[in-house]
Amino acid sequence: MQSFQCLDCKHYQGASLDGSHCKAFPEGERPIPEQIITGMFDHKKKFKGDNGVRYEPVKNPVFPGDDG
Repeated sequence: MQSFQCLDCKHYQGASLDGSHCKAFPEGERPIPEQIITGMFDHKKKFKGDNGVRYEPVKNPVFPGDDG
C-alpha cells in the first residue's frame, strides 16, 4: 500500500522495478522505505538515510483515479 504522503510530495520521482524513489531515496540507491511509503512514518521528520530531503507537498497534486 502506498500513502498519499509520497504521491503528494514534490520530491517523488515514481516507481521502478526495485521500488519507489524520490530525491531523498533516489533510483540506484535504496528505495523509499516501507515505513514512509505506507504512511506509517511522517516524513516531515528526519529519517535515517534520507539525504536531508523531507516531505514537501506539491501545489496541485493529481492522484490516481482523479478525473482531472
